[in-house]
Amino acid sequence: MDMTRFLGTHRYTWLMELGRGDGCTWHLMRRELDGARFLAQIWAPLPTDRDLEQIRDTFLARFLDASPLDPVISHIGIDGEQAWYLQALQGTPLSRRWGGWGDGQRQALLGHLSGRLEQDPHPRFLHPEVITLRPGLTQIPRVIGGSPWGLEAVPGFLSPTAPVPALSEDLPWDH
Repeated sequence: MDMTRFLGTHRYTWLMELGRGDGCTWHLMRRELDGARFLAQIWAPLPTDRDLEQIRDTFLARFLDASPLDPVISHIGIDGEQAWYLQALQGTPLSRRWGGWGDGQRQALLGHLSGRLEQDPHPRFLHPEVITLRPGLTQIPRVIGGSPWGLEAVPGFLSPTAPVPALSEDLPWDH
């Protein structure tokens, strides 16, 4: 895969592939204009017209039933070769927080995420690079189509070794 690509009018640098699903892939991207990080769900080759309509309708439905879990900024686009769904990632990724937390904080976070996901009817992309935390706010990007895995997979992406004592007792989702 190219290290940079245009999606719409902006150039994005590819950071890593996060997963593959039925006809699409998910990538962590950085917008070159300002360094903002995005989750990109990309369908390549371009889906059929019927599938594109379904992608568009699912994207537009996000504005009718928005949730606090949703990233605020999102874009959808289509060119001659692919379709994409971009969601801005604002806040600190779970992958950066996990290493300083003890077992109690890790279990509290998984309980928090489980509770939030039980209340939310939308499929989510559950990867530590895109689950973001800010004081009082947890955001988890939606996916169009099915989620590639559930919450039980998240700890498997992260280091199982917890510092003793924890480097911080902070629970940022509670602020």
